[in-house]
Amino acid sequence: FYFKQCQDQYDLQLFGPLGAGRTRLYGNQKHAVLITEQGKKFEATDPQQLLQQMLNMNLPVNNLPQWLI
Repeated sequence: FYFKQCQDQYDLQLFGPLGAGRTRLYGNQKHAVLITEQGKKFEATDPQQLLQQMLNMNLPVNNLPQWLI
């Protein structure tokens, strides 16, 4: 995975071996955008809920900086 945060903006990219299944989630505290490997774009106000709905993945996106420190 790849994660970058600058103030309230974040960019999270999830992918498998050799980049397979790349999915990108980016946004801020008020808006999240998820782009699938096929280029489909989905938007929501809650990034965690968006990942849960689209990828069936429970990942606390808002707490990632604390996990990685």
